[in-house]
Amino acid sequence: MSKLKSLINKLKEAAAQDNPEVLEGACQNIEGQMKREPDTIAAKLAHEALDALRSSRRFDQLGRMADAFMIDGCEDTKVHRQYAQALIENGQTMPAIHMLEGVIAKKKGSKAELDDARGVLGRAWKERAIATRGTRDKVAAKALRNAYQSYMEVYADDPDALYQGINAVALACWDRGLALKARERKSALQSAADILARVNQKDIDGQSSASDLAIAGEALIALGREDEAIGWFGNYAHKADAFSLGGTIRQLTDLWKLDDTKEGRELLAPMRAHLLEKPGGEFSLTSDDMHQMAAVSEASYEKVLGDIGPKTYTWMQNGFRTAESVALIRQNGRGIGTGFLVRGGDLNPDLGDELFILTNAHVVSDPPIGNAADHSEVSVSFEVSEAVEGETYSVREVIWNSPPDQYDASLLRLDTDLNGKLKPLKFSPNLPVLNPDRPQRVYIIGHPGGGEISFSFQDNKLLDYENGVMENEEDKRPLRIHYHTPTEPGSSGSPVFNGNWLAIALHHAGSKNMNRLNGEPGTYPANEGIWIQSIRRAKPS
Repeated sequence: MSKLKSLINKLKEAAAQDNPEVLEGACQNIEGQMKREPDTIAAKLAHEALDALRSSRRFDQLGRMADAFMIDGCEDTKVHRQYAQALIENGQTMPAIHMLEGVIAKKKGSKAELDDARGVLGRAWKERAIATRGTRDKVAAKALRNAYQSYMEVYADDPDALYQGINAVALACWDRGLALKARERKSALQSAADILARVNQKDIDGQSSASDLAIAGEALIALGREDEAIGWFGNYAHKADAFSLGGTIRQLTDLWKLDDTKEGRELLAPMRAHLLEKPGGEFSLTSDDMHQMAAVSEASYEKVLGDIGPKTYTWMQNGFRTAESVALIRQNGRGIGTGFLVRGGDLNPDLGDELFILTNAHVVSDPPIGNAADHSEVSVSFEVSEAVEGETYSVREVIWNSPPDQYDASLLRLDTDLNGKLKPLKFSPNLPVLNPDRPQRVYIIGHPGGGEISFSFQDNKLLDYENGVMENEEDKRPLRIHYHTPTEPGSSGSPVFNGNWLAIALHHAGSKNMNRLNGEPGTYPANEGIWIQSIRRAKPS
């Protein structure tokens, strides 16, 4: 086996294992090895690497490696297409469109490769249409027509190009008089029936793929047969990777508008929840989205996901209930951070059953530390709790705080007793066991940017923590935990959870060059939280 082949196999393993740190090293090693190789990388090897990155939703690395392969001289249509895919996923639709139009115009590569490139071009124009409709309708109309033509040209030439065909159908149904003619919309319904017939035959012959199952589901929606679509989408959810499932959910939301109907939400909620169980699976929720998703019954989860439905339902509902105790902290009306409700006695027995807000000292402290707000300037609200909907609370006092280089924590006493209205978060007594062969996942619920509630599920791997401190109950030092979970300003003070929705840490910092723990040399990209039990050891009072 060649050195380059071996390195690409390691990249594929790292992508499959949800190991960003190892993946970064694998990318660097491949880039270095290509410079030492006498020949340009073989297209087949490039495809293996890019397919693995795409399926695990590693879009930054996908774009980076596709760019490196092209710089190395790999003039392959699929490599260009995958690079364009990465651009689209990172919001750069116009650069993707220009690249794809150039690739298609050159007519290099097989017909199948060029058809796939036209499909991605259709996706880029589709994203542009969705982004501009309602604000720039002339731009949206042009983008929609370009997207429709990109898809339909392939499908008209090859009726087996089902992906392109169903996207043309979806656009025609979404059009509603914006850009397409009535005859084109009418033709789309006939195409939906033809597409469904072809998938049915493939399924009977045992030749249907995961993507075919989703295509059949969309065709049934176009034909007004939503009840029949559920079974197809349920089977699809079990087989699809995170990239494909996330794309289908986006399609069902943006084009088919399933969030607008009760039946649609009953299909989407289980699919979204199941996406979170896959490596790289993620989505964003507004508070309204969360309430709608929480209202979906266990029976709907079981109908879509089968035997695993009830377990997934219970897990997701526990997450939603937990979110009710996460607070948005505002300074003079502007969101500045996150906090969460805790029972005082869980941190110090002397505090009894009184409920407090735990947040970072660099968010609120007394006296203010650095740019922290004074407690008299802030208000607290629980944006997703129906029990206290619309209510805002003042902070009476900060009963304890510790500076950012220690616990970076403040315990806030509110002006209102919330006992009986909200429940405090429960703490995990222990940290998850670190196992490189079975990475543990952590979850953050917060208010990034001072905005709506957000669940962070992407790249959510537990990296490391300070073992020596954890093992010694008498050690009063703050124990730092490192993990991968994307966070933004305003996430400071968010609770970090284990897989059972028990709080394990207070999130307080993140860096692309975080110093490693336990005496390990070097730095790595990581976020940092303070172990909740080490804060308990400090006995705030």
